[in-house]
Amino acid sequence: MTKLDSDLKIPKSVLLVSRVNFDAVIHAPMIKYMCAEYGTKFTVIVGSERRKKQWQGWLGDDVRLEIEGEFTGLPITLNSAEDEYKIARAREERYGISYMRHIFHQDKGTAAVMLQHTPGSPFSSSKLPSMYEMVALTNRRFDFIEKLYAKEGIDLIVARNSGLFNSVAIAFAREHNIPSTWLNHLRTGKKMTWMEGPDHSDKLIRSIMETLPLQNPVPFDEIVPPDDTKWALDRISKEHEWGLVFKQLFFLAKNTIGHTVEDIKLRRIGKRLSAKSVALNILQKKRLIEYLNKVSVSSVNELKKQPYALFLLHLDPEYTSSTLARDFNHVHAVIQQLALSLPAGMKLVVKEHVWGLGNRRRSFYDDLLHLPNVVLADYRIRSTNLAADASFVSTVAGTITLEASLMGVPAIIFSPHTEYANLDTVHVVDNISKLREEVVAALRPRTLDQVEKSKRLTATFRAAQQQASFELPELELYADGNAARDLPIDAVSNSTVESATSLLLRVMNSQLAVG
Repeated sequence: MTKLDSDLKIPKSVLLVSRVNFDAVIHAPMIKYMCAEYGTKFTVIVGSERRKKQWQGWLGDDVRLEIEGEFTGLPITLNSAEDEYKIARAREERYGISYMRHIFHQDKGTAAVMLQHTPGSPFSSSKLPSMYEMVALTNRRFDFIEKLYAKEGIDLIVARNSGLFNSVAIAFAREHNIPSTWLNHLRTGKKMTWMEGPDHSDKLIRSIMETLPLQNPVPFDEIVPPDDTKWALDRISKEHEWGLVFKQLFFLAKNTIGHTVEDIKLRRIGKRLSAKSVALNILQKKRLIEYLNKVSVSSVNELKKQPYALFLLHLDPEYTSSTLARDFNHVHAVIQQLALSLPAGMKLVVKEHVWGLGNRRRSFYDDLLHLPNVVLADYRIRSTNLAADASFVSTVAGTITLEASLMGVPAIIFSPHTEYANLDTVHVVDNISKLREEVVAALRPRTLDQVEKSKRLTATFRAAQQQASFELPELELYADGNAARDLPIDAVSNSTVESATSLLLRVMNSQLAVG
């Protein structure tokens, strides 16, 4: 055991749900390290037979590997509908959850169809499985985790609270007071962090803040990397051009053929994201971009002529909306109520998330524009340029909250489950009837000294957040800041693995300290 970890409790049995392949870049070598260093046992849930073979190549037979697809295929013996519903209702009572709200809603594919907020999403399909099948297969997921816990114990769960198996695992963790975390990429360089629980917490960050001097405000150009805007201008703005559309459809067809051949060999047809849904999304995006280019205001100076609040749309369906703000997941209703709460003479500028283009129908924007104080901003404008001069910024639970706070701009969000919810510039709406009160509070005049203090406090928070992270210099990043998904795990250095493990143990122990 390293000296740094000598006072920390070490997990004996870990359940890890592999989310996307870039996670394995650090997960796999870290598992090898913890097995050798601490004797920790791991059970890893992967998405396919191909991924299972990949993990076996990395880790051998010392780690238990399970395929989540085996919980959704049906060689599984199911009970009668009456018995399955009875089992589910008993679990709902025991775990204090609703299968619909806390499990099904967290899955992108289910949420896209069930809620119909983003009917153009590539995750949407023509229909859902029957309620009976969804309930029964969720029961099987609970069966698996409960048996694993009874046999081997679980004292740490690594799973983002999105997706069916993940959400079952998180419900189980909450019931048994088991620490849980997941790997997240910070928006600053190649820094990674372990989130403090499935719904974010800031306990570790706050404890680090207490050891730091008050930091100087962060310069504007360092708040968001400029590559974010450059990528949007260079690529997203061209996705309505037929040349790029045909190119996307060609590669989709090519990949679909390759995946189909592979799936036939593995006898798992129909388990992937629908190619038809993806193709429709590409075409929907073309039409939406052309439409938004006509109705959106592209001049920042024009938008700034009148006092405004800024609302940034989020990718939907997504963890932010489905999980962190599940009480306010109908974003159109949220925007409408926010617009109605503004004082006379103030407009609400709404800007689309570049990744969400094509997920919503034109009627979504048409309905918003029927509100006399709502204006659409060109999605290609850098969000921080608009946030800097806004009276306040609002989002369901997005990171613009932190960026606005770094600039001393108040923010209104609709979820307490973010690590930055406790910043003094952030107003959390937990009841829609109190929205007007929070708008008034956000618009309350502040002195220059108060604004300066808020900037410095948020800068100190950000410095602590970066200390509660580890550097992953081997990580390959695309221009938009997302990680490349196919990386060799032997590229990660031993020092990186040790740093990642040490931070994981600190986050786990901070949760144990809460109880």
